[in-house]
Amino acid sequence: MKQHKCPTCGAPLLFSFEENGFTLKIHIVAWIESLELQGRAYSYTRKLKEHTTNHIVPFFKDLDVRFIKTVHIHTFHTALLKKGLRSKSIKHVIDTLRCFLNHAYRLELIDKLPVFPKVKVVYKEKAWLSESAQQAVLKTI
Repeated sequence: MKQHKCPTCGAPLLFSFEENGFTLKIHIVAWIESLELQGRAYSYTRKLKEHTTNHIVPFFKDLDVRFIKTVHIHTFHTALLKKGLRSKSIKHVIDTLRCFLNHAYRLELIDKLPVFPKVKVVYKEKAWLSESAQQAVLKTI
């Protein structure tokens, strides 16, 4: 006989526990919709949706939002690094997840916030035209 366990405390149960109402996908979509209703800029919520659909939901799939731990966050960060994304893009995706989990913590969906890795953004130096190149451009104009 298969033994079922409570997902929160691990106590034995007679029947399986239905967890569909606590998936990350359901709650993160509801969070973005609430931001839209609060009047956040479309450009902001569009990027949140993009980060969610392209990176966050495909990685966490049907994981219960209550069970997201620090190890999941660090594994997600590693997966983003393996995709070859720029450091600034990785920071934006991680920050989207952090904002959502802060919201879930304020709603008491989760008991403890996971620790997020520090993402260092690498900036490129601006390349300026040399004086001779500027003269060549001006002559062409």
